[in-house]
Amino acid sequence: VSLAADSFNVKLYSRAKCDFVKDGVQIIATPRFKGRIKRFLYLPVLLVKLILDKSDVYLLHNPDTLLLLFGLKLIGRNVVYDTHEDFSKRILMRKWLPGILRPTLAKLIEYSERAAYLVSDAFIVTQSTLVEKYGSKSFLIENTPIVSDELNKKIENSYVTKINHIEGKANFKLVYVGGISIDRGIIDIFDGLTIVNQYFRCELILVGPTPKELLKKMQGHCAWKYVSYKGVLPQHDAFSWMKNSDVGLIWLKNVGDYSETSPNKLFEYGAMGIPFIATNFKLWKSKLSEYECGVFIEPESQEDFVNSVKYLYHNKSKRIQMGINGKSFVHDKYNWTNEYIKFKVAINRALV
Repeated sequence: VSLAADSFNVKLYSRAKCDFVKDGVQIIATPRFKGRIKRFLYLPVLLVKLILDKSDVYLLHNPDTLLLLFGLKLIGRNVVYDTHEDFSKRILMRKWLPGILRPTLAKLIEYSERAAYLVSDAFIVTQSTLVEKYGSKSFLIENTPIVSDELNKKIENSYVTKINHIEGKANFKLVYVGGISIDRGIIDIFDGLTIVNQYFRCELILVGPTPKELLKKMQGHCAWKYVSYKGVLPQHDAFSWMKNSDVGLIWLKNVGDYSETSPNKLFEYGAMGIPFIATNFKLWKSKLSEYECGVFIEPESQEDFVNSVKYLYHNKSKRIQMGINGKSFVHDKYNWTNEYIKFKVAINRALV
């Protein structure tokens, strides 16, 4: 969207029912497949479509597209590869893969991405550790939130804002927005929520995709009566739930590459003016601890979680000040407007 607003002609090949234009971007529909195998079998067809497209630069995203990258480079096209995250570690967490295969696949992805680094015209990473891993040709593009007047207007006009204006905020509200999984601490949060409600009424607003089996487990948990599950929402509605809550949660377990990522939600809570309770990862603290916009706690420590929620509940003035600090940090320093400058350099590098 940023490129389209900056006079680039942008096409996005994506799973959709039909072609359409949104925010200046031409969406080119690709089929939806239920199984992962069928999706990979479709790659040769997609490669032919990309070749016939004759774009000046191709931006490819995550290991699913590595075969497309090598195919496009063989015929001399300009390609930018975006790692998105460290998949050589993330693949070890994929429960749908047989455990015996995960280490082999992790190595295969690592070697393939190293090859992609060597042949691509620009190489984007989102973690400083990946710059060290691949090399100085990497462009470190931070996972920053979008700050714009247009988005703020959508948030203010959201049905969520209207509901909260009418009903008010009867309970202390925690909010979690993002992919929901055990690795991301959802059961730990539920266990802590049960304890917190022994002291005062506390509600959890939950927004994001959930595997069906996990959703059943969550619904059977004794904390479910304190949860308001919203499912997957448009960004402005999800942000409106954030803005109308008291504290944002991003209490991940110390698995995979979580400790090395810069989670977007950590900063989106700040952009919406609420403090966070987050895992005590060294990288996260190095970026945010001096700004005092949230509380860092140990992974899987119920005592830390409960005490932090109680502290923020009983110290309203401190909670409000943390929200102000986070909003200032995001609006002044850590936002997509600043990161886009680096992203555009990477795209232009591929054009040279």
